[in-house]
Amino acid sequence: MRTALLLGLLLPACSEYAVHDGPQVDPADPPDDLVDAQGNPPEDWNTCSTSYYARYYNLPGEHSDLEPETGVAVDPDAADWWDTEYFSFQDRDPGLDFGGTWYPVDDGLEGDPDYFSAQWTAWLRVYEAGSIPLVVGVGGDLWVEIDGAEVIARVDEEYSPSAVNVQLTAGQFPVHIRYAQRSAAKSGLRFRVASEAAKICFPSFPED
Repeated sequence: MRTALLLGLLLPACSEYAVHDGPQVDPADPPDDLVDAQGNPPEDWNTCSTSYYARYYNLPGEHSDLEPETGVAVDPDAADWWDTEYFSFQDRDPGLDFGGTWYPVDDGLEGDPDYFSAQWTAWLRVYEAGSIPLVVGVGGDLWVEIDGAEVIARVDEEYSPSAVNVQLTAGQFPVHIRYAQRSAAKSGLRFRVASEAAKICFPSFPED
């Protein structure tokens, strides 16, 4: 893999409030015909949209993984939090800077709007090889993969934004981000690429 995690530098926590309010429509069906949610890199990086393909899931209040004990390691590949049976809706998120109070999923289930999960796919273009800063804040669980390599893993975190520097070569790389809010006392997400040497763009999907 072409990615490597470097030292994360702590930034002061930000006091902010954000609510993700999408259009009031019925939840979309899962994209059954979308075989590969990662898609392809944009055809034109100069005009592509800085956004993420998002899928949101509603975890039922009786799920056994909710209100976890602190300090327990989690393997996201073994978790069912992003299974189709929990799918709520899909979206095109222009950014992942939602702040420290964030409850995007409310389908009227027991426990709503707490207990949800989400995953995003996008592509990252690195114009200049070197240390690329990522600003990250999470109230819950977060995993970020770049080019298939895990560069961020935070479990049962309190929301406190910090900077993580990731050493990358020049090129274009798939990005896969997974989030889970399993504690009613926690929520929040902030993720962005804080460098002009790199750019995030929405995946390109075949039209056939």
